[in-house]
Amino acid sequence: MQHQGSVNSAQFSPDGCFVVTASKNNTARVWDTQTGKPVSQSMQHQGSVNSAQFSPDGRFVVTASSENTARIWEILPKGGKEIALALAHFGEAVGQMRINDMGGVEKLSADEFRQLRNWVKANTTSPEARHLADWLLTPSDKRTSTPFRK
Repeated sequence: MQHQGSVNSAQFSPDGCFVVTASKNNTARVWDTQTGKPVSQSMQHQGSVNSAQFSPDGRFVVTASSENTARIWEILPKGGKEIALALAHFGEAVGQMRINDMGGVEKLSADEFRQLRNWVKANTTSPEARHLADWLLTPSDKRTSTPFRK
């Protein structure tokens, strides 16, 4: 976890899976505690970000800046961490590609693709994630125009 400027604050998410940091480089960022890699885009301000904190449910981050502003950022959609993880896997399943540990892109084998689709179906339990999984894994000529239409 590294910013370009010094870090003013850091806080664990309620579930302990993420850390949000606030930096003098005018940004805040959410990081994965297991990998240390960023899992959000930079939350940009015009001045130093003095504080960043998770909401009690972990879905939002509030940031406060030396520019006299506070902002609320949605980090996880309703359904939380499960949907975020499922979306990452959906991207791999739909594109049949993944980013490897070295940051390169590689094609999934047919067997890996089949296993990934099975994992997505078996591990999406929230109603929102399940609906999105069903929509994404339905052939495009047989699904509604958006996942939000039934």
